[in-house]
Amino acid sequence: MDCKPSIYFNHFGNLSRFKRSNIEKDTLYYKQNNKCLCFYDKIKESKLYSIPIEYKDKNILRYELRFTGRLQDAFNINKLTASLLYDNNFYNQLIQQYKYYYSSIDKLDNNILDINNIKTKKDLYKMGINNLIEMLGENNLIRNIDERKDKKELTPKQSHDLKQVIKQSVKASSIKSNSIIEELTKKINNKM
Repeated sequence: MDCKPSIYFNHFGNLSRFKRSNIEKDTLYYKQNNKCLCFYDKIKESKLYSIPIEYKDKNILRYELRFTGRLQDAFNINKLTASLLYDNNFYNQLIQQYKYYYSSIDKLDNNILDINNIKTKKDLYKMGINNLIEMLGENNLIRNIDERKDKKELTPKQSHDLKQVIKQSVKASSIKSNSIIEELTKKINNKM
C-alpha cells in the first residue's frame, strides 16, 4: 500500500445495514448480526508476533470478511462441510461476496485538495475558490453569477471579474483525484 492503513479508513463511509466502528485508529469494523468486515494494519497486528523481513517498513492493510454464525443461511446451503471449502464454485461465491461488500461501502472524498503548494495568502484564497467550485460546480457558479447580474445585483464588470476568477481557478486547479481509494479498489479487484 502507498499509505499507512489508517489513512484509508477516513475514506470509508457507511455500509447499509452494518454498524461502523473504529477500534483504536488501526482497525475499522463493519458489523452485522452474522457478518463482519474488518480492515486493519497487519504490521501493527504482527508486532505482537514476529514480522517477516520482507514486510519490514511496509504498509500492509488487511481486509477480512468474517462470517460469525448461520453459515448455511449466508451461503444458502443445507450443510457446510470441509470438502465444500475446496469446491471452486463455493470459493468463487466467497470471492464475489468479499468484493461485493467492499464495493458497497460508501467511499468519501473522491477529490482532495493538494495543500502542499500553499505558501502564501493568495495560494490559500485560490484553494478556497477551488473548494467552492468543487462543492457547487463551475456551471452552477456561472449560472448564479448570470442570474445576479440579470437582477442587477452585480454590475457587468463584477460579473465578468467573478467569472474570470472561476475560469482561471478551474484551469490551474489544485484539486486532484484521490488515488487512495482507487489504489485499494484496484488491489481488491485484481487480487482475486
